[in-house]
Amino acid sequence: MEDYKIMYLQQFLEQNLLVSVEVLINIIKENETELQDSYAETIDLSKKDFVTMILLDAVFIIMVLLNMKCLKGGFMKGDVVTTFSIVHLS
Repeated sequence: MEDYKIMYLQQFLEQNLLVSVEVLINIIKENETELQDSYAETIDLSKKDFVTMILLDAVFIIMVLLNMKCLKGGFMKGDVVTTFSIVHLS
């Protein structure tokens, strides 16, 4: 699954000329305490690993939602993640 998250991050950055990975990382770092506090349990990761986890998870969710929205109920041909998710959620 991590490979898909990295692939989606690359796609997101290629499509989005208004934001860089550095900007996203800084936003996460600036809000790290609030993000950590939003979890019911303590996340036992280094600061770097926590920021990476949030970055990959957030972009992954955004990209899955965008792929679903753009295709209005259909899915991007060859998009293993959304196709797999829908098949298993049905």
